[in-house]
Amino acid sequence: MITGHGGSQPAAYSAPLNRLLAFCAGLDTASLSEGRYDLFPGEDIIVLINERVTQPAGQRPAEVHRHYAELHYVVSGGECIGYYPEDGRNEVSADLLEEKDTLLYRDRPDAPEILLPLGPGDYAVFWPQDVHRPFCTRPQIGGAPEAIKKIVIKFPAE
Repeated sequence: MITGHGGSQPAAYSAPLNRLLAFCAGLDTASLSEGRYDLFPGEDIIVLINERVTQPAGQRPAEVHRHYAELHYVVSGGECIGYYPEDGRNEVSADLLEEKDTLLYRDRPDAPEILLPLGPGDYAVFWPQDVHRPFCTRPQIGGAPEAIKKIVIKFPAE
């Protein structure tokens, strides 16, 4: 997992990841509503605009992906994303690998999960070995549900 704030970080990341971060920082999302967009024609890159209301972590499923890594970039609002490393002890609650490259996991009280708070301009990158739980309320603001708009970019993990 990688986390940070703003656009590209040339000293820290690879050129492809910096390209995606710069893209997110420069994308005008005002006219883009929730949905999937083909903004990298001919490339195996999926851009999603998510507009949701956060929920308590216990109401959100944990997930992993096998083919794609994911870049979550917050445009407005905020959330916490639960995170812990995959250790092979998770129980699958839904196998959506064919449709969405996603495995959903049952809650695991013993998992060493941390809640990563994200606000506008913050990002997190999750690789296939990173279990993550997006769209959770932020305890730092009292745990109240809040609207969030973010860009999620799925790109090949290889």
